Amino acid sequence: MINPSIEAERALLGAVFLSPEIVSQLIVVESDFSDVRHQLIYKAMQELAQDGMDIDIVSMFQRLSKHDSSLVYMTELSGAAVTSRNFKTYERMVLENSQKTKMVQKIKRFMETDDDDDYDNMIEEAKGLQSFSAKVTRTVMEDMTDIYESLFFDQANQLNMSYGFKALDDLTGGMHGGELIVVGARPSVGKTAFALNVGLSAAEKGILTDIFSIEMTRKSLLKRLISQVGNLNNFMWHNPFAAFSDEEKAKVVNCIAYIDKLPLFINEQNPLYLEDIERQIIQTKENNPDQSKHIVIIDYLQLMNTRKEYGTKTLEIQKITSSLKQMAKNYDVAIILLSQLSRNVTQREDKRPQLSDLRDSGAIEQDADIITFLHREDYYSHESENDGTIEIIVRKNREGSTGTVQLAFIKEYSKFVNLEIRYEEQGAQ
Repeated sequence: MINPSIEAERALLGAVFLSPEIVSQLIVVESDFSDVRHQLIYKAMQELAQDGMDIDIVSMFQRLSKHDSSLVYMTELSGAAVTSRNFKTYERMVLENSQKTKMVQKIKRFMETDDDDDYDNMIEEAKGLQSFSAKVTRTVMEDMTDIYESLFFDQANQLNMSYGFKALDDLTGGMHGGELIVVGARPSVGKTAFALNVGLSAAEKGILTDIFSIEMTRKSLLKRLISQVGNLNNFMWHNPFAAFSDEEKAKVVNCIAYIDKLPLFINEQNPLYLEDIERQIIQTKENNPDQSKHIVIIDYLQLMNTRKEYGTKTLEIQKITSSLKQMAKNYDVAIILLSQLSRNVTQREDKRPQLSDLRDSGAIEQDADIITFLHREDYYSHESENDGTIEIIVRKNREGSTGTVQLAFIKEYSKFVNLEIRYEEQGAQ
């Protein structure tokens, strides 16, 4: 008797053999496959893709050399699909079956437990399974219904995610799932500190927050976060034993306990590949099925790598930004991508950044939904009257207005603070 779920798994894996490039577009994970052989084969496919190798019979045989039964089966499997065009349909069927299986397991646990607290936990987990499945199987009519309901119900608080700064939220409408948000600045202006402020604010609201750091270590970023939360001087971390008073050490301990409870995950990876980001997004969602809002912060674009050689940095940047935009849409996350600016900005009298100051700006402009720049007058002139303030300049906003907001920047705490709302509307772009 034919098992539809098993056939869908076979068809999906067969589609990958036909068109190996689709493996990077799949959101299924190893545990979604019900057949152990399929789990092993899919895992091998992912490993080959992550290593930048071709997914073919020869490479797969080498990866699965210790699993004789899978080797014989794989030869048959490679011809299981006659086309790869329907791979999303196969994937949806695999995901639906996986969610049903997990739901049945939750129900069995529910029937076997007498713990009231466990009841509540399992109900929430079940809701999370349903919502995750719904994201994969949404129809045009469901999207049209959302649009209709937005006319009569205030959904702003449900749909958007705050930057943590009222003026910036008022100008942009906040962050939304599916957006690629680029934050550009010259070195040492404060883009990492700004991103950490946004990430901390989001995590404090219960939003899943993945931070990818290439240049700085996880420990360094955690120190900055502690300084932000506790209003502690960053420079004291050079010798915390001697520099911090007993009162400040107690504050650090409290900050550590506070940050530890937040849904904030710092991934220290160098080199950092697109596949690493996608894998972490999937894992974070799998581990937190009851939370749909999710932001990803990447520090920073020019240090990212691709496994394939593209010949020029411009083509490599184009691949990275287009892939990140697709990732944001596929997983309904807001991706904040930090970017360095070229030295051209320092050679002008007005040093406020322009879109052309982005390195390899063409690809970034095309893929980004929002492009913002950080500008500090005191970065260029220590005698500036604007010492202590920073401009957040929104140069591109695909679905909103552009303009400038001002924040206070307390450098010793790596902390941004709201000022009175001050921005100039420049119309929708």
